[in-house]
Amino acid sequence: MAILDLRQLKIGDSVTNKAVYFSSYELAVWQKPKGEKQTYVKGFVTYKGREIAFSIWSATLVEIFKNNDLVGHILNISGEIKEFKKQPQLSITGFGDPEVTHTTDEFIEKLNVDLLFSEFADFIKTNFTESMKKVANIIFFKDKAIIDRFKVEFAGEKMHDAKVGGVLNHSLKGLRLTKTLIENDSRLEQYKCILYLGWLFHDIGKIFEMHDGHYTENSFVSHRITGIELLVQNKIELLTVLSEREYYILISILEGHHGEYESKAKTIWAYIIHLVDMLESQTTGIMDKLHTGNITLKDNGNTTVYVNGENLVV
Repeated sequence: MAILDLRQLKIGDSVTNKAVYFSSYELAVWQKPKGEKQTYVKGFVTYKGREIAFSIWSATLVEIFKNNDLVGHILNISGEIKEFKKQPQLSITGFGDPEVTHTTDEFIEKLNVDLLFSEFADFIKTNFTESMKKVANIIFFKDKAIIDRFKVEFAGEKMHDAKVGGVLNHSLKGLRLTKTLIENDSRLEQYKCILYLGWLFHDIGKIFEMHDGHYTENSFVSHRITGIELLVQNKIELLTVLSEREYYILISILEGHHGEYESKAKTIWAYIIHLVDMLESQTTGIMDKLHTGNITLKDNGNTTVYVNGENLVV
């Protein structure tokens, strides 16, 4: 059966026996005016970087989603494209042909991870001192399992770089931004070891927090913590290269790089990395939305992108 191309949807379109990929969903409860409650399903389907919301109100279908973990699954569905908050929303009313002939690779956007990793390794070779390279080797390059996961994992389910190779891409772009900061203010040159290594490791925990773009069952523990665990496991070897204070500053960066959104930064280095993270991730998130058509046409004719609670004019 044909795939539902989310990039070409129009409000009012009927959908019959089209394949969709369920990227996330949850059960929700709507309280009716008379006090009665109805359980429904809400979530998102994804195709080639474009994501739209879906809803299911049929009690029969709700039970199927309740009793089965269908995140990451492909199903043939029928329904209608409705409007919700001036965005298209897929209202699923039934399942189509039970035989699915498509694979996940047909739905998920994939970066050229070999090229990206080559650029990533070249950046380290060119810009890191020998001692910094030793630290990078302790955490990254000596462990093929770490490298293999780092090359392909998503940076998130939908915020930014939600694609194969996303965390690698985010890491490479942030290294370049960090270099620009250091070149822009010569006073940072003496601290480039902490800044480069702090950025390099800040999201390493995502290879444990996520798998194939979906949060794992233990993801209630943030990647900030699982990344710190990796540094702790290698503490003895790291301290053959780093001072104890440098080691703990790196820990502080992993702990506090989300700034005011989670555990606040306790060092200026953690806060600088937080600022780099925000600039890179937010800019990428905005451009991802423009690229995939995740925009809104307002009544006054303006096209907007929803960013941090605001509709920003394009």
